[in-house]
Amino acid sequence: MLSSRCSECGSLKSSSFDQTPTSSRRLKLTTTNEIPEEAELDSIRSFASTTRARLAVLEQGIVELEDRLKELQSERLALRKLHEEDSAILSPLRRVPPEILAEVFSWTLPGPDDAFALAGKKAKHSPWILGYICRRWRDIALSIPSLWSLIHVVGRKSMDPLPMLRVQVARARTLKIHFVGFEPPSESGSGTQVERTQLDLFNFLSAHSTRWEELNVVITPFMVPRFPALRGRLPSLKRLWIKWAQYDMQNRDTVNTIQCFETAGSLVDVGVLNDKPHTMLPLMPAHQITYYRVESSWEIHVPVLKLARNIVEARISLLDNPRRLESWSDPSDPAIEMPRLKRLYVSCAKVLDFLRAPALTEIALPIDGVETPLGTLSNFFARSSCTPRRLCFKGTPKASFTAEILNEHPFLTSLTLLIDEDRLVDESVDILHRHITMLTVNGVAPVVSPHLREIRFGVVGPSFPNEWDHLLFLRMVQSRRAPGSHCALAHVHFLTYDSDSPALDSATLSTMDALRKDGLNL
Repeated sequence: MLSSRCSECGSLKSSSFDQTPTSSRRLKLTTTNEIPEEAELDSIRSFASTTRARLAVLEQGIVELEDRLKELQSERLALRKLHEEDSAILSPLRRVPPEILAEVFSWTLPGPDDAFALAGKKAKHSPWILGYICRRWRDIALSIPSLWSLIHVVGRKSMDPLPMLRVQVARARTLKIHFVGFEPPSESGSGTQVERTQLDLFNFLSAHSTRWEELNVVITPFMVPRFPALRGRLPSLKRLWIKWAQYDMQNRDTVNTIQCFETAGSLVDVGVLNDKPHTMLPLMPAHQITYYRVESSWEIHVPVLKLARNIVEARISLLDNPRRLESWSDPSDPAIEMPRLKRLYVSCAKVLDFLRAPALTEIALPIDGVETPLGTLSNFFARSSCTPRRLCFKGTPKASFTAEILNEHPFLTSLTLLIDEDRLVDESVDILHRHITMLTVNGVAPVVSPHLREIRFGVVGPSFPNEWDHLLFLRMVQSRRAPGSHCALAHVHFLTYDSDSPALDSATLSTMDALRKDGLNL
């Protein structure tokens, strides 16, 4: 079948072979090798001439259409480019004030946990990458010294190049140093070179120690002799975090040679993370400290805490046997006074027997479900004459113990319960469900702690317990929100570290939505 365009209207029209016996004859000739008869040749030649002419017309039309298509595509590309350029000119981002961009830029900075991932790749991340977007962004980034203050040095194979450090230090005003020392095993054969490279980096940063505002350092033995040179050269240092590298040091007592921080006149935030109970703490201006997080033995803690009367928040962790506490403290000694302490975590409840904190508002401690330190907590509250509002238990506390604490101390208005899922999953779920049942208003038993305004439950572990009953939890919340319950509950949270927690069903979601509409912060 052939097609042609009408000369009058321009529409396509079709032509075909006549449907005569010759048509069947032609079909036979095209499907076999039979020789055409002499009388058929003229007709076949005439038709072949017609198709050849028509093909020429079609091919010419296709060429013309392809040329036109190329013209249209070229015009489209040009217009698209112009449109994108105009859109960029009209973009609201161009009109964002520099101070707003500066705030946005600050949120792009990598955190301490990203240091290992970014080792050797800093040029591809903020703040370095900001200079590659456009001239305005580069100018703004270079005009904000705080963007360049945070310096990560990870002492592994991909060492931070010294030239980049020089540029970053030149652009910053104050410096927040995160230096992760790395001591390769001696049998690797590369230890000397790695240590030399790390030492060059540390020495360079030490030359700018007067600008240090924060030092978060993982110390290895080769670094220890470098600290005394910093004495008297840390006027701006506010935060100090020290952790020993995982590799055993020949003599952990060499930490005593770190005698430079006691002259840091601005130091207020101190954290020392150990894995050996009797490792000495570096000397520090204890009377200045407002934040204290130290892992050590009790005999190491005591002299510091007695001097640190300005501590506002403390995390006191013991690395030795808690039963040896009393052997390091004379029961006749007065309690350690902490007059400004507001937030306290202790890794062992027994520590509370030796403290007095009249300004305390929040307290957290682990409970194993075997020893229930009811007397210790009550005595501490009475001795301190404090009225803390927030109580946090981590571990496996019994619901009866939690209820007794809450009922005995009505000033507690916030309860956080973090179940440690290192235990068996079914045991964790049982503890959660028992606490939920204990807090549920059933109209028969007395209401437990009606003054609670905030309840937080959570699971500390890599997985979420599938057996967890969301509806049981929500029914407890509903019972404490009911008009006749006379409860003060206003905030409820469930915390989990697992992003793959089970999906909530429609009934649970509907109940949660109703509670939110009722004014609950859920």
